[in-house]
Amino acid sequence: MPAVTKDARDKDPARRYKMVCYVLDRGYCSMVSPDGLRWKFTSDGQILPISYVDDVITACWSDRHETFVAFAKQTTAVMGRARRTVWTSISHDFENWSTVKKALVADRRDDLGSRVRAEKVRPLLDFPDNYNVMRTEVYGTGAYSAESCMIAFPWMFTATMNVPGFGNQEGPIEVQLASSRDLVRWSRPFRTPVIEPGKPGDFDAGMVITFANAFDHGDEVWLYYHGNHRTHGAPGTPGYDPKKNKTGIGLAIWQKDRFVSADGPASGADLTTVPIQFSGRRLELNAKVKKGGSITVELLDLALKRLKDWPKSAPITGDSLRHAVTFGERNDVSKLARRPLVLRFHLKDAELYSFAFRE
Repeated sequence: MPAVTKDARDKDPARRYKMVCYVLDRGYCSMVSPDGLRWKFTSDGQILPISYVDDVITACWSDRHETFVAFAKQTTAVMGRARRTVWTSISHDFENWSTVKKALVADRRDDLGSRVRAEKVRPLLDFPDNYNVMRTEVYGTGAYSAESCMIAFPWMFTATMNVPGFGNQEGPIEVQLASSRDLVRWSRPFRTPVIEPGKPGDFDAGMVITFANAFDHGDEVWLYYHGNHRTHGAPGTPGYDPKKNKTGIGLAIWQKDRFVSADGPASGADLTTVPIQFSGRRLELNAKVKKGGSITVELLDLALKRLKDWPKSAPITGDSLRHAVTFGERNDVSKLARRPLVLRFHLKDAELYSFAFRE
């Protein structure tokens, strides 16, 4: 499964397009092209190791880390079972790649949700469940280079049984969410679909697999994905006819930085950050506030006391990707730059998606 990206940063027009892919007699490879049609390998052999079923790789450029990041499927032992997992490798030149590091791996929390995910697609499953086999695996991932972290869209495969004579497993694939600031430690607090699968009969009811990269489109983030109305084991069913497969390309759209939010009820709630240091002159919030609600901000020292001469902010109301925060008569916070402080957000009927310090 290849992944192609257009690289406007490369000064060599012969390397304008870049691809990572799996080639049967070579393994995982990287290639470059001037036009997306004529390709050449960037190395003589494989760039990353593989095992017997490793055939999925994607890659993207990380603005934060100024490097290419490859996400390669690797089959490895997890909790006593051989499972698909995703490992990362980085490269500054798209030719020499670092040793792979484990990144996205299913855990017990995923396994405990396997039966729930299987029940959601029960009408689509062609074989009965085998609870001795049922497990969760990470089939691959898409990615998005956000300002402060890397967002991943792991393809979570719920294997419900081994299909007789097929050498593969039955089960659905859904897309979830992960993030990392260092490309090594990954957080997956939410184990629910970030792209909701379709209903039975829809082209994306059984499997959803993202393209390699999400990208900015104005004030939105776009992510294309492939959908299949059947589940993973369908090719192993008697009389399977691939011509009857219903597949398609979908597009998921989010407003910028609005993948998740911290929500405050009508009765109010507080969110206090860890100590941070910043650069910039003004504080902006990406937030949606319901009618009658508000968000206010306090600037605190490490003892969680409000900073002298910095009152609680004016209330933020309405819906904006870039609410400007003012403290009394001031909105310039540059005097506080590069010193440790804590932010406390008071949320009332409000959704806080992100905050940023801007020049």
